[in-house]
Amino acid sequence: MRKYRDYLIEKLADREEAIAYLQTALEEYQSDGDTPAFLLALHSVVEAQGGIRGEYQFDYSKAKPNRFADKVGREQLMVVLDQDVAAVFKTPESVNQALRAIITSMPIAEKGAN
Repeated sequence: MRKYRDYLIEKLADREEAIAYLQTALEEYQSDGDTPAFLLALHSVVEAQGGIRGEYQFDYSKAKPNRFADKVGREQLMVVLDQDVAAVFKTPESVNQALRAIITSMPIAEKGAN
């Protein structure tokens, strides 16, 4: 006699079966909030569909702390400059100065306009 888990993985290999299974799991999660059961459903589908591709696997043991985390507050926005732009603007102050110059040259928006 074969195990239920083997049967489930075989069924979930079919895309349509996997979609229906996940939809049901999500509906149940929304009604009962059972996170472990929902995560088990996700895990089952991932396994049945061949697992996570190598490029999406992340080795957390090689991760480094975010060196900017303590510098960014709720009122700040962090952006990454393209290399050609970063070659011109060496400091955050120079970027802000250029952006403020652009802002002052922009027409004032009418009330209610987005």
